[in-house]
Amino acid sequence: MNQPGTAFGKVAVFALALSAGAFAGIATPRLHVDGNQIKDTAGNTVVLRGVSMIHAGWPYAYGAGTTKANTTIKNFMKLTDTTGGWFSRVVRVPVADSVGSTYLFPLKGSTADKDKWVAANLQPLIDSAKTRGVYVIIDFHLIEDVTPDKSERCKQFWSYMAPKFANQEHVIYEVFNEPVKTPIGDIDWTSLRDTAQSWVDTIRAYAPKTIVLVGPPNWSSNLDGIVDAPITGGNIVYVAHMYPQNSVASIKSQMVTVMAKYPVFLSEWGFDTSSTANVPTKGTATSYATPLRTWADAKNTLSWTAWCWSGSWGPPMWTDDKDPDALNPFGAFAKTWLNDKRNSDLPSGVFKADTGKADTTKPVVSDSLTFASFDMPFGQNPRQTDLAARIGSKSGGWWYAFHDDSGTTVTNSAGTDVANDTAALGAAVKDGAMHVKMTTSTAKMTYPYAGLEANLTTNKAFFDLRKLTKIVLRLKGKVTKGKLRVHFLTRDVLLAKDWGNYGMDISLDTAWKDIEIAADDLEPTPYSAAAKGTWTWADSGAQFVNGLGFSVGSGTDADLWIDNIALFGVDSSTFDSTKAASGISRKLASAKGLLSAVRQDGVLRVSYAMPTAGRVEARLVDMQGRQISARTLSQSAGAHSLDLAMPNGEMAVLMLRAGDLKASQLILPMR
Repeated sequence: MNQPGTAFGKVAVFALALSAGAFAGIATPRLHVDGNQIKDTAGNTVVLRGVSMIHAGWPYAYGAGTTKANTTIKNFMKLTDTTGGWFSRVVRVPVADSVGSTYLFPLKGSTADKDKWVAANLQPLIDSAKTRGVYVIIDFHLIEDVTPDKSERCKQFWSYMAPKFANQEHVIYEVFNEPVKTPIGDIDWTSLRDTAQSWVDTIRAYAPKTIVLVGPPNWSSNLDGIVDAPITGGNIVYVAHMYPQNSVASIKSQMVTVMAKYPVFLSEWGFDTSSTANVPTKGTATSYATPLRTWADAKNTLSWTAWCWSGSWGPPMWTDDKDPDALNPFGAFAKTWLNDKRNSDLPSGVFKADTGKADTTKPVVSDSLTFASFDMPFGQNPRQTDLAARIGSKSGGWWYAFHDDSGTTVTNSAGTDVANDTAALGAAVKDGAMHVKMTTSTAKMTYPYAGLEANLTTNKAFFDLRKLTKIVLRLKGKVTKGKLRVHFLTRDVLLAKDWGNYGMDISLDTAWKDIEIAADDLEPTPYSAAAKGTWTWADSGAQFVNGLGFSVGSGTDADLWIDNIALFGVDSSTFDSTKAASGISRKLASAKGLLSAVRQDGVLRVSYAMPTAGRVEARLVDMQGRQISARTLSQSAGAHSLDLAMPNGEMAVLMLRAGDLKASQLILPMR
């Protein structure tokens, strides 16, 4: 089916999760066809059930207001948000080539144009699906008679797209959404078979192992003849589309015939109960959907995706075009079916979000970045003095605990000190959540401190705090004699003169509760009395953060359970030699006088403006505080620059004083 206005009236990491309140992904090994079933690498039969989105890149008014924007990622996040009851194990992503539009895939454009579109509209979704534990179908969404030019368009599309994701085990290809008439003008499979074989052959030249879905003529509804003239090449699954006003009984009969020998995927089904419903989608749950479910569940091998996730493309799943939570009878039916089957017919294996090994070379655009407590390994006791060494040795995506020596503790349920024992910290995971007890009430120190912190990223990856809109934490527990503080962590503060954290105090409930914190409510807290009231993230160059901490102090005890951490609005970003200059200029934008700092060929060139004549001091140090290079100059008012040697290495911090430019620091790659 297609967008509004057509004859049939219908018509975008980074997530880490596992626990009951988190995004419960599934293992996504490469699937293959064995006889008439789809199977995983262990030989288990797999049935995928999910939802089809509208065109990737399509501008859509979503949420409050009427402004249209590309909502591909938002849609995907919603459809795979198990905390909201959506258990889509596969998401179908239609990709239409542009015909006079600027937002669809530029099939006739240059390779650079195609790459740019994929990077903005498709790659983030594919990456997110991998870490979220979801299969993805890339559907070339043509609804056309199969004329020679349309067939060539299909080959051109797959010549570009097939190699892009050939090595992504969680990606499936759907070769041609809905062929209408065959090359000779009829609707018989035998007239389409050879042309369809040429499309599959194009894919197989680049992606020999990827499952390919192949639809028959007559809007993918005439499967008659497939058994006698199948596509060759292996890992082929045949497609059916079926709506209430189609010849449902006939299509089911044809599907049964094909399913006796080959797998069938119902990649479009749905119904519309409204008075404005278009043929062939007009129908009800009673007359169409319930019998379909009964029949499909009895077959127990039929994978499906419901069409479509929209409030206006038909048949829609929402009653309000801007509110995906306002489900109509079709949306509610599909959601219930997915929920009922959420643990059925899944690939074997345990889903593990790839925190330590995730590809962070490109920013991941998403609605939220979500982390579950037990997807990350555990680090040992990192006292503040060991922090730099710890950062240099770990790969990111891990938990650690710490406390002061005198009368403070962080323990697991068995009472074992988790700050000094990696295994004990791992044992703090109970019933799918992290559970620790933090105590400072018996401390003899003036300012006791204990905490649990999650380093959420790899070493070179950060979150840009300025993009944050809110945090949602799923917590429970009890705090005695004080408050529990939630705060962001940054590597930049290691060598800052007045460093601190950015967060707020919260209360706990003995029952699980989702605690939502608006970004505007976060407060800066410096660890220097002299800086109180004046310290900001910009002062310490700390807009980029890499983790979140939970801590108590000043005689407070906390019994804390953590189920989920979700950051909304942020991207994961990386520092590397190709973007160091932009990273610095963004990060120190509020620092008076600093213009830029660019590394090239082993030299860091720092440019700055002196409001008055004075002394300039510049130092470059490594993460252990050891000096790499330094310069001290006396200069006149005006713009200047200086060079600092910056050899290969892991990271460095720049500190600069120039006139009234306060000391600033910045983590940079040294490679």
